[in-house]
Order: sequence, then C-alpha cells, then structure tokens
Amino acid sequence: MNNNWNDFYKAYKNVFWSFILFVIGIAVIIIFRNLQTSIPKGEMFKRFYSPDRTYILDCYRYSDKDWNLYVESYNVVTYSSKVIYNVYHEDDVVIEWKDNETAIINGNEVNVKNGYFEKLKGATK
Repeated sequence: MNNNWNDFYKAYKNVFWSFILFVIGIAVIIIFRNLQTSIPKGEMFKRFYSPDRTYILDCYRYSDKDWNLYVESYNVVTYSSKVIYNVYHEDDVVIEWKDNETAIINGNEVNVKNGYFEKLKGATK
C-alpha cells in the first residue's frame, strides 16, 4: 500500500506544486492591482525635465465634473515614480525648476524626491 502512495506522489508532485505556484501568482497579481493608486490616469498634456535630466515631470488632467490636475515625478536613474502634486479645479500648469530636485509648480514649491502638495475640493490643506 505504501508503495502505491509513493508512486502516485512521484507522478503528480510537479502538477501539485505547479498548481500551488499558479494560485500564489494569481493572488499576487490581484493584490498588486488593488493596491494601485486610485487617481484616474487622465490625459498627459505636458512634460518637463529637470536641469540635470534626472527627473521627468508628467502633467495629467482629468475631469470628474470639473478639471483636476496632478503631476507625476519619474526618476530616470532608479526608474521610480510618484505623484507629487494633486489639485482640484486647475486645468493648466506652469513649472519652473529652482534646482535639480526642487520644482515650483503653479507657485507652490515641491521637492520632487520626497515632497507632495495637495489641494482638493473640501480639503483644509
């Protein structure tokens, strides 16, 4: 009896472990998709480069009954990105660079490495 179980295990162990890895992979994909940012992508309408070309600022606008704007910062060295500016009721953006890591976005100074500015409808910030 024990010999039959060993034969069965040897024959189907690859199928079993493949199924377990498949289920774990699907779970990781579902979790990753649910953790993504809830800001709608919208349309990219402007792109700005830092003076040393380390950072790229992509400006997006989207509409949910009124124009909203956000700016996403990409670091071309580390291939990372993050939203650094998110405002309500603006449809255009003016960006000037103070130095390689500081941008002035519509009059608000934001550090592209670790800064964030938000002014949304009903917010007190």
